[in-house]
Amino acid sequence: KEVIKRKGPIGLRKLVELDGKQFNEGQFNTDLIALLRSIPPGRPNATNYPHLVSGIITYLFFPHLITPTLELDINQGRKRIDIAFANASQQGFFSDQRGDAFLMAREIMIECKNYAEDLANNEIDQMIGRFDPRRGRLGIIACRSVVDQNRLTERCRDAFRAQQGAILVFTDDDFETLLNAHDIAREPALQNM
Repeated sequence: KEVIKRKGPIGLRKLVELDGKQFNEGQFNTDLIALLRSIPPGRPNATNYPHLVSGIITYLFFPHLITPTLELDINQGRKRIDIAFANASQQGFFSDQRGDAFLMAREIMIECKNYAEDLANNEIDQMIGRFDPRRGRLGIIACRSVVDQNRLTERCRDAFRAQQGAILVFTDDDFETLLNAHDIAREPALQNM
């Protein structure tokens, strides 16, 4: 009944409280981090990882990023995006990227790499292949960890300098940093990553 009376989107906090439990952000964040850390890298968990990443990004960035679509087919099914979010942001980082004349980030495309090893050129090229003027040119690659941060940063810079698009990389540690940041500190934490 409470949901039907509400106007606009209902957030996670309200959904939990509707179930009769007090929402405890700290405990919920700790549980999400533990769940993320419990998924081992590798092919057997290639499905579990994107599902959890989708939930974490929804929790962290709602109402800026909404309506996640898992395994979105593009190019008549010849390619697939692991997760696509509509960019509904009205202010801040994601709004700025949607308004950017080059990036036009109407959707935020996310590729999930549940690898034990570092990302290589293939993963960067795969993300670039997801960009187009209809969806935009901003993507996130979620991966477990990065050993050679300088090399990966240069790969992402190469794509940006060649005007192919902007790629952000989020590791488990980055998700943990954002989950440990209070609601009002998440935007500055994102800006500093």
